[in-house]
Amino acid sequence: MKFERTLFKISIKETVLLAIFYIVVLNFFVLVISMIAGRPFITFVQKSWIMLVIYPLLLPILQTSIDRNGVLKFDGLNDLPEALKKIDFLLKKKGYTVVNQNTREINYVKKAKFDQFFNFILKNDVQVTSAENEVKVFGKRQILMAIEYKLKY
Repeated sequence: MKFERTLFKISIKETVLLAIFYIVVLNFFVLVISMIAGRPFITFVQKSWIMLVIYPLLLPILQTSIDRNGVLKFDGLNDLPEALKKIDFLLKKKGYTVVNQNTREINYVKKAKFDQFFNFILKNDVQVTSAENEVKVFGKRQILMAIEYKLKY
């Protein structure tokens, strides 16, 4: 079997959505903590503005640059249905469920409602397309690496 993994460019839209999400969530928690502590929100911002502004802007850049979207192509299969069963087993084990299934294409999304909410920002969908002797898997880098290792070993 021959494997070829190609990663796409960093998604600006995904990075911006993730940065906005981190800024809103982190600042909301700081606001709640300041209300519980009985101190004004401004005193928290003056002392830790780096944590409230810079960190939520840098974290999405690092996260999206490491876990980018990509495609895993492999061919030279002796048994295509067996490889598709292994991919299906691995994705179901990681919490994915089948949404749309054709003879050539299978789409997976996260099963839990909480994960489906974050799917709007993180785009964790996995698409498996099979041809005669070639399979293409579209998804995030971590999922592609797990599938590649599962099929190799």
